[in-house]
Amino acid sequence: MNDSSNRKKEDLLSVIGNLNYQKLTLKDFLNVELYLFYKSNLFYTLGTIKYFAINFLALIYTIIKINIVPQSINKKYIVVLDHNRSEYYDLAMELANKLGLGDTLILTSKLSVYMKLQKYKDTYHITYVNGNLGCTKLKHIELLIKVLKLVKSSFIEKISLMKIIMISMKLIDFYGKNLNNTIKGVVTIVDAHMNERIIALMANQKNIHTYTLQHGDIGEFWLPIVSNTFYVWSEHIKSECTAIHKINDCEIIVAGNPFKDYLVNKKSSSKDFRITYVATNFGTNENEKLFDYFLELFDLTNVELQVKLRPNASRKMIYEYASWLKKKNISSNIILGNISIEEVLENSDLIVTYHSGVPKEAMLYGVPSIILDIFQYINLKNLITHYEDVVVVHSKDEFLSEVLKILSNRQYYNDLSKNTLNNSKKYFYTKSKKESISLVADKILHETI
Repeated sequence: MNDSSNRKKEDLLSVIGNLNYQKLTLKDFLNVELYLFYKSNLFYTLGTIKYFAINFLALIYTIIKINIVPQSINKKYIVVLDHNRSEYYDLAMELANKLGLGDTLILTSKLSVYMKLQKYKDTYHITYVNGNLGCTKLKHIELLIKVLKLVKSSFIEKISLMKIIMISMKLIDFYGKNLNNTIKGVVTIVDAHMNERIIALMANQKNIHTYTLQHGDIGEFWLPIVSNTFYVWSEHIKSECTAIHKINDCEIIVAGNPFKDYLVNKKSSSKDFRITYVATNFGTNENEKLFDYFLELFDLTNVELQVKLRPNASRKMIYEYASWLKKKNISSNIILGNISIEEVLENSDLIVTYHSGVPKEAMLYGVPSIILDIFQYINLKNLITHYEDVVVVHSKDEFLSEVLKILSNRQYYNDLSKNTLNNSKKYFYTKSKKESISLVADKILHETI
């Protein structure tokens, strides 16, 4: 991964990554968090004063917060839910049902997720871990001072960094104190994000079995897998995990996709040919250039264009895409609202995107995808495992030529669609979502009796 956010993250970790806290180094659990910090670019979005004020107050609150009545996490199974997506809520609750409602705790570090879960509080045991973090200790301050001495960035950036590191240290303390031998299994949806990575690492230290799931395309961003067991969608992906990604330190189990059912009938009702751009997030300049390619299709006849932003897209992202459309005098109405990717795929004839796992999901619908591999400084082939199973273009002329060929040659499109559907068997085990969840839960129950 060669974008500027990743370079900034790597530069920072080369300086502070080996600093140690409770037998964990900062690079063990801050890889994704720091990447997202640089990627969000909030400093430029909010402005200097507002950005500083928000992060300074958050840091002070994190330092002085005293937890008087901590909630217990003393359940047999912990399911971590840190992602505000409907399919993840469904999975967490289904796993709790399978593992036993009385034995399972759904834990989150995200306040928005916790608030959404409140309507289920009479059925499920739920904990907001960030509301249970303990007091600031001298060793916390000592590590922060070391970071301040080593990091050469602006004072405003240092404030944000200290906030992230302070929260991470308190999470480590919390799990170090509260994970005990009554807990038999910890399940994360993806064990790369900070809270999920920390609880998995701390559970490993205490010999509590850890499980994580393939949630999308497997790339270097999510590696290494630190959980004991990794559930993947298919035999093909399992072989890629060992041969390409060198995942050899955990048990890899083919369980199918627990987030969605295998084959769904496509039911597009549009008279026009629908082409959907699936936005990714590789930096503002890259995003605009990719989108500019897509908008070259606007003047084509009998074609309907639509844009699907990322789940829970930020206001910044929505504003950027609307402004780029405005530059071209195109209505922002082509940006789809808060609808599921399943509904998008059911009503698409062609997907255009960059670094995204959506082309795999589109295979289930027989919807072909075009990948815009247009940046020489980013090795996209190493970032997406389906690179060989989609149409890849490297220039605007090549892109336009491919789209025109698809539109003018129905047999060519039908063959693409048929091949796309066949390729889905590589990436998806032909089990229903219900069967996949049962397989995940049954293994956990078998190992923890």
